[in-house]
Formats: sequence, C-alpha cells, structure tokens
Amino acid sequence: PLAGLRLLDLTRVLAGPVYGRVLRVLGASVLHCSSPNLPTIPAADIDTSFGKRPTIVDLDTPEGREKGRGLVREADVVRSPAYRTGALQSSGFGLDDVVKENPNIVSATVSAYGSLKGGEADAYVVKWSHRRGIDR
Repeated sequence: PLAGLRLLDLTRVLAGPVYGRVLRVLGASVLHCSSPNLPTIPAADIDTSFGKRPTIVDLDTPEGREKGRGLVREADVVRSPAYRTGALQSSGFGLDDVVKENPNIVSATVSAYGSLKGGEADAYVVKWSHRRGIDR
C-alpha cells in the first residue's frame, strides 16, 4: 500500500529502525542514513535494515550537510529524530530546517522520555527529556 513513498530514515539502534522496516515491508522505499562518526550495533543493524538502502552522511561537514539537504528534498517522509533532543537541530536538520528544504514533507518522531513541546510536562519529562534513550 505504500509503493512510491520515499522515507528518509535518520534513526538509530532499535525503535526508529524498526518503524522504517515496517514501512519498507508495506512497500515504501526506505533510505537509511547513518553517520560515520557514531558507533553501531551490528546485530541490530542486520535485523532492522532488511530491504532498506543504506547511505552514510556526515552532517558535521559542509559537504555532508549539503548531501543531507538533497536527500530531504527527494523524500516524502523523514523519520527522526534519531538522536537526543536538539542534536539534529545543531547540524541544521531540525524539523524547521527540514520543512524549509521540503515544505511537503511529513515528519515522524519518537522520544524515549517525551517532549517539552505541546502541553504540560510532568517532572519526569522535564528532568529526562534531553537525555538519550536506547536509540537516541
């Protein structure tokens, strides 16, 4: 049912990559984008990357950021953040940046500890929202 949908998967480790795998099984074209500067868990990568096309982009370099912006322009959906809150924003790939590159893009996100945006946050969310989870 998702044939023709192009997903740019910027996730890592478990929850996010599984989401991308499910969309791939449903027919989406999934490009999994990894950083050359971060460690991987090979067993998790093998399990969650089935059917995805891989690429490596270094968002810490001007060349990598330009390549990343090109990938965003070609995508229908971007799956992020893959990292702790604010990490992609510092590289110019926060939601506002992505929407500027591709105003029609759909964004999907997951957070290990919640978000401070959109409503009241309990003390737990406030204390932990900027920490990494297992795949952040």
